[in-house]
Amino acid sequence: MKHYHQNIVGKFDQEKIYDYVINNTPGPSIFIEVGSWLGKSTSYLGVEIINSNKSIKLFTSENFEEDTKNDSKIFSKNKKIQRTFERRNNDVLIGSVCTTVIDDHVELCKPFHFEEIDFCFISSEYNSKEIENNIKLWWPKIKTGGIIAGDCYDKSEVSNNVSTYIGDHRLHTHNESIHWICRKGGPQTFDGLIGVSSP
Repeated sequence: MKHYHQNIVGKFDQEKIYDYVINNTPGPSIFIEVGSWLGKSTSYLGVEIINSNKSIKLFTSENFEEDTKNDSKIFSKNKKIQRTFERRNNDVLIGSVCTTVIDDHVELCKPFHFEEIDFCFISSEYNSKEIENNIKLWWPKIKTGGIIAGDCYDKSEVSNNVSTYIGDHRLHTHNESIHWICRKGGPQTFDGLIGVSSP
């Protein structure tokens, strides 16, 4: 399947991490993307999963109504964004591997059991409490040997919470963006992933 993420507005620079986890996942596996917005990164990951022919199920979440209850214009705009996301990502082939929860990340997390998830990527907000809550929410659900990662490590709100609640981890630099990545309960080695360094 051909990629179409390049036609979707938004920032996306974690493709090397996505490539790495797909290449190193035997399947069947569960992948999580926390925060999808217009679906640029979701579409890339979904297409790569399809092209891998591996048994990987992708679950994503985005709350398009957050902070819009008192602003009808923003609410209307976000509803249009939601419909755009659904059309681009559910009405194409990646709908066969991707399930999107249009709600907060807590609702996405609820069905998963302790240590059931193989990979989780957290697209951060710059609110320290939200970042803390997301790490605490998803960390117990990651399998031993599974990978959790996220973006915006150059923001102190992110780096401080990762260091506090994740502990030992590595950095991944790509296109001037700094991501964090951690293998739960295993060595922090990511052979083949270029740009990895210690904090």
